[in-house]
Amino acid sequence: MAVALLRGLAARALIGSKWSLAVTHAPTVATVTVFVSSIVWIAIAVYATVQHLGRQSSDDLVFAIWCVLLLPLNPLAMGHNGVLLALPIVLIGRALATDPSTSLKVLWAAGSVLVSIPRQAIFDPAALPVTPFRSFTIVALPLWGTLLLFATGVALARRPAAYRLSMSARPTALLIKGRPSQPVGTFD
Repeated sequence: MAVALLRGLAARALIGSKWSLAVTHAPTVATVTVFVSSIVWIAIAVYATVQHLGRQSSDDLVFAIWCVLLLPLNPLAMGHNGVLLALPIVLIGRALATDPSTSLKVLWAAGSVLVSIPRQAIFDPAALPVTPFRSFTIVALPLWGTLLLFATGVALARRPAAYRLSMSARPTALLIKGRPSQPVGTFD
C-alpha cells in the first residue's frame, strides 16, 4: 500500500526533490495548504462527532472517521501504515450493509480499492522524477481513496438515527437467538 499522505502530495507538487518535479518551488504555500486542509478535515470530523453525540447509536462510524484521518494527517505515515485503514473499511462497510444508497457503496468500494493498491503498482508507472501530473493522478491514488472513505464515513454518520433504526426493522433482518439483529450503527 502506498502512502496516503497529504504532506507528501504537497511536497511533490509545491517543493520538489530529486525524485519529483514541482509545479513551482513554494514551500510556504505547501505548508499552508497542508495546514488549511488538515484544519478543514478535522473540523468536518468534529462536526460529524458533535452531531452524533445526541444520538442513541453506536460510535463505530465516528471511530472510523477519526481512524481514516490518521493516515493523511500523520507527518510520519509510511506505506505500511495503510493497515490502519482495515478496521475503518470494515466498520464503514458494515454500516453500508443496511443503507440503500448505491452512490455511497460505490464511493466506499472505490476508496477501498484505491487504498489497497500496492506501492510497486503505483511507483512503476510513475517514472522518476515524478511529474506534477503523475503526483496528482498516480502517486496520490491512495490519498484519494482515503478521502473517499472519509467522505463515505461522514455521510453515513450524518444519516438520521431514525433512518438507521428503521432499517433494522426490515423483514430481511437476520435472527440471532430468536431476536432480530441490529445493524451496526443502531441502538435498541
